[in-house]
Amino acid sequence: MVIGIVSIATVFVAYGAAPGDARVGPGTDETARTPAAAADAPLKREDCSRSACIIAYDARFFDRYNPVTALDMLRNLPGFQIDDGDNSRGFGGSAGNVLINGERIAAKSETPSDVLARTAVSAVERIDLIRGQTGGLDLRGQSVVANVVLRADAGGAAAWEIRNTVNLPSPGVVFPFGRLSYSDRAGRISYTVGAEAERTQYRSEGVEELIGGDGALAELRREVFENEGFRGAASFNAELSLGRGAVRLNGAVSYADDDGGERSERAPVAGDPAFFVLQGDADEEFSAEIGGDIERPLGNEFVVKLIGLYRREDETNYGDLAEGPTVEAARLETVSISDTLDTESILRLELDYSGVSGHLIEIAAEGAVNRLDSAFTLLEDDGAGLALQDVPGAVTQVRETRGDFSLSDSWSVGPVGLDGVFAAETSHIEQTGGFASERSFFFVKPSLTATYAPDDETQLRLRGVREIGQLDFFDFVSSTDLGDEELSLGNPDLAPETAWTVDASLERRFGEVGVLTVTAFHDWIADVADVAPIGAGLEAPGNIGDGVRYGFSGEGAAPLDGLGLAGGRLDFFGRYQVSQVTDPVTGQERRLSNERPWRARFEFRQDITVQQWSWGWDINFFGPRRFFGLDEDNRSQSRPDLDFFVETTRFAKLRVRLGLDNALNQGADRDRQVFAAARGLSPLDFRERRERDTGREIALSVSGAF
Repeated sequence: MVIGIVSIATVFVAYGAAPGDARVGPGTDETARTPAAAADAPLKREDCSRSACIIAYDARFFDRYNPVTALDMLRNLPGFQIDDGDNSRGFGGSAGNVLINGERIAAKSETPSDVLARTAVSAVERIDLIRGQTGGLDLRGQSVVANVVLRADAGGAAAWEIRNTVNLPSPGVVFPFGRLSYSDRAGRISYTVGAEAERTQYRSEGVEELIGGDGALAELRREVFENEGFRGAASFNAELSLGRGAVRLNGAVSYADDDGGERSERAPVAGDPAFFVLQGDADEEFSAEIGGDIERPLGNEFVVKLIGLYRREDETNYGDLAEGPTVEAARLETVSISDTLDTESILRLELDYSGVSGHLIEIAAEGAVNRLDSAFTLLEDDGAGLALQDVPGAVTQVRETRGDFSLSDSWSVGPVGLDGVFAAETSHIEQTGGFASERSFFFVKPSLTATYAPDDETQLRLRGVREIGQLDFFDFVSSTDLGDEELSLGNPDLAPETAWTVDASLERRFGEVGVLTVTAFHDWIADVADVAPIGAGLEAPGNIGDGVRYGFSGEGAAPLDGLGLAGGRLDFFGRYQVSQVTDPVTGQERRLSNERPWRARFEFRQDITVQQWSWGWDINFFGPRRFFGLDEDNRSQSRPDLDFFVETTRFAKLRVRLGLDNALNQGADRDRQVFAAARGLSPLDFRERRERDTGREIALSVSGAF
């Protein structure tokens, strides 16, 4: 398939530029990338039909929010939740809901939010919120899309931010962050370069109780986890305009280094001497990515686009476990070392055709190669010192070759707009080393989205799609969890999780800011990815059968001027879901592992524009998680997370912001039950009940553009 794509690409690159550009559709109009609107232009314009609605927010609409970058503007787009996509299933399957100048960036490590965080507000002409039929855009299957339109006449501009953070458990230690970016144009080339660096810290502390199978307290543990690190990144984005075509190039590199661990002071209730368990954890990662695309019209009815991308991640993780009567006398008992190299190569060809009246047709073909090389070393004290352990699958390589084809069309049937996609993919996975396996898969992935708007403020959206989950190659290789003293074996027989999804959304907009969207959904899941028993008392990532997930979500924004809070705004999001699968250990129905049944977020902001200052807060609520292992039931609960901020632009047009994060000292509590053998079918062996606080943070940041 890759050879075929290259052959077609060679033909279209050699073909001369045609006088017409066939790419049309919602959000693509004659004013895109033209000089900024006049000062008396409306802050918000709507262009609605029965199948789609485009709400254009002029850049001046966001002035009240004191934005410095385009990302600040996007975050305040009424009723819009940013989705940067994910790092899965090649290029076509990892799309989010954000475009820049009507295009996706040819990158996966770099997200649209990353690019917009480096783009000064002076470069933005407007943001188009596109609801409903999105055919003709660079994102298919999305019902709501934000398109950030940049000014064609924007000159050179820099955006910068400096932030210092103090973690209250360790006052006096400052953790700095800095970001600098510059955008400009040289002839027909526009470009943005940027770099950022930060020093990080994470700390949590609390008490853990070890309870025996008889329910009596056996041990009291006082634990502190600390981790400090450094992260740095640099990137560039460039575009060469070729009349009605363009060549774009993106690149990014990053480096991260973290070092820390946990100290657990343990006091047995029976009167035995207290002792310490020390867990060390160090991680070093380097990643790089290069991607780009070539786009040009062919005649008046075709637009063709070739996309290429390569990324790699090199990571080394070192862990150790020691025990002793004091910290100084702790004896090293276990050492684990993991070296991995994860690479991905993608080549994709897209052909848009508008020669059929009332239709926008796209044909796409994609080839991708994913590869993971893993080397895992485990050393344990056998009484005579550390000795190398024989771990199945310790050295292995996993390689997937995947091909994807799709045919998409957008059209209208009366007042109903339709986006339909017929897609299919084939993949071949080969694993060598300790685990040897070779398998092939073929999936059909149709989807259909229907949109109907009885008026300009109301829209109903229905969607049906078959989704294919991305296999995590790290589930194919062996690793260890030293904290819970567990060895995780890889599983070479994993299959992708698939799901048929149906959802329905009703959206209502009111006023300049107000919006409410309610969505109901139902997923029918096949080959649920979870943890499965593999015999001999061992477990590994595996497929455990079919399951379901259903529920509803709501999101929106409400102006608060009517409540006496002039310039006030409340944004909110909530989701509730029920899931079910047959447990492979007990044979009973239970919910899916590691999924929260509910979560909610409320965000308040008030802008006092005359005095040039703003303040606000946000709070997150989380439902509990449960992990079901072969011999354990692990329940975790995060407490509410409350943040405050106050900011002003009164000083030299700089944005000065003071924030208090985690004001309630939110932490993560855990209740881990471990059984003598199979969970639920054997007596309880012990129970670990933990309460931890993560501490508060105070951050002072100054940002601006010039």
